[in-house]
Amino acid sequence: MVDAEKSKKSEVSLGKEKEGVIEVEGKVIEVMRNAQFKVEITNARTGKSHVVLGHLAGKLYKNNIKIIEGDMVKLELSPYDLTRGRIVWRAKAGQPMPPTKQ
Repeated sequence: MVDAEKSKKSEVSLGKEKEGVIEVEGKVIEVMRNAQFKVEITNARTGKSHVVLGHLAGKLYKNNIKIIEGDMVKLELSPYDLTRGRIVWRAKAGQPMPPTKQ
């Protein structure tokens, strides 16, 4: 029973999965200053596209990952503000995007 509690605490402290975030894929259409980007996301059902403001996640910024116009990225959107998001992944040329969490 003690081991189960320890593993539960270690899962919480890792913070790998955030609850309540919406993961979407998009294409960078404009590079702005301060590591911010305008990203176009497309609704799969309706086909309509929206532009959101994305900023680099800490690991991407810390590891000096460069993002340019035309890159495919994965965003995490908060359910409270769907116009801003955190860029958590950049797909390399020829590399598929990792699966989204369901």
